[in-house]
Amino acid sequence: MSLTRACAFLGCSWLVALAACGGDGGSTDVEPTLRFADRTDTELLRLIDAAGGTDLFRATGMIDQFGDTFEVEPCPTISIAGSVATVTGGCARADGSRLEGSGTVDNPIGWDQLDYEFQNDTLYTFTGFGLTQDQTTQTFDGWLRRSDGLELRDLVINGPDLACTPTGLNACLLGGRFQVSVAYTTVSSAGVGQVMNFNGARAESDQSAFFYFFDNANFEMGVKMVDACSFNDSFWVFLSGLTNQGNAVNILDTFTGQTRTYTNPLGSYPQTLGATDGVTGFDCTPGDGARIEKPTPAQVRQVLGSTPLDPLGDSLVGELAPKAENAATACADDADTACHLGGRFAVEVDWTTVSDSGSAEVMSFGGQRAASDQSSFWWFFDPANFEMGVKMVDACVPPFNAYWVFVSGLTNQGFTVNITDTTTGLSKPYSNPLGQYPQTIGATGADTGFPCD
Repeated sequence: MSLTRACAFLGCSWLVALAACGGDGGSTDVEPTLRFADRTDTELLRLIDAAGGTDLFRATGMIDQFGDTFEVEPCPTISIAGSVATVTGGCARADGSRLEGSGTVDNPIGWDQLDYEFQNDTLYTFTGFGLTQDQTTQTFDGWLRRSDGLELRDLVINGPDLACTPTGLNACLLGGRFQVSVAYTTVSSAGVGQVMNFNGARAESDQSAFFYFFDNANFEMGVKMVDACSFNDSFWVFLSGLTNQGNAVNILDTFTGQTRTYTNPLGSYPQTLGATDGVTGFDCTPGDGARIEKPTPAQVRQVLGSTPLDPLGDSLVGELAPKAENAATACADDADTACHLGGRFAVEVDWTTVSDSGSAEVMSFGGQRAASDQSSFWWFFDPANFEMGVKMVDACVPPFNAYWVFVSGLTNQGFTVNITDTTTGLSKPYSNPLGQYPQTIGATGADTGFPCD
């Protein structure tokens, strides 16, 4: 098999997973941990990316790289039975790497001799399945299931109106008047973001909603809306994200049928947008103020056009590594402290206005704290009003070798994020000056983020 094909199935999937600011293509029930001091090299290799879920991509890529079954190689042995392909190692390959153990894939995508059935899931199993290359070994045991996830968005025609119905793919803000969805693109794929949740509670208030692309624990985009009709006859829109993946935020006013799309190009960290008038945001009384009695075909087409089209879907779950107990750390979650990446990093936020200052607090949704192992959301003045967010990613794998930090917000108040590595004592501030909408910070080096050792 050529190196190009191997990259397409293994290396490039891994790169996309990390370049997505922590995205992993799905979720994992592996409990993330960064407490590696007592782990063997094998355990470390299994767990090192669990928080970001990149093990999921690596594991599936390790099997799927052999999908060109007509390109015969002595290693590994590949057998096909029904809808199942079995890859068996215990041999050395022509490029000097060595494959051990075995793995199977049932209903794979893109394999030469097998037809993919869209209505069925894809199931991977791993039994000591590992690759040794350049003196580095990656081994997997367990299973993964990929669901196609093609769930057509419900477009509810309720009398004369387009109705907003909260789903995994869209949020309903300001009394349900505005339907919000996010589409994303990477260098190799596209899809639709989903509303995050914390212990089953949707990460959505009447004003704010938070979306992930690949992993529920990994925040990517945030949207906030404010009813300023009594101030300047407009609904305000604020949005930003902690990602350099391309994205388009689509907002539909179900009362009038007006739509707005706000985009950020692939490869760029977003500048926080504040649309605070009826032209860039939404007009409270467009035209003569009369609602559109019937949605036009173009409006219906626009709403349906935002449904997910990615045949790879949006669900990848599984268990690849032994669950590990988190060791005690110096970081303790409280109202104004969030602990990230297995509790190694303590995050606090201070804010300033023209007349006051204080400590930000972690938001909550439905009584559930709005913080995951990777992401946290903060409020300054009103618990329902999102101001800024922090995300961290364990990228302690070559060639990245750093803990990444991403910071942005939907506010022009001043703030400083203080992050402390409780293992080393290193502390770094990330600030936004008063009066400016923040440019998303992507600190993806050991100098700008945090070193791994």
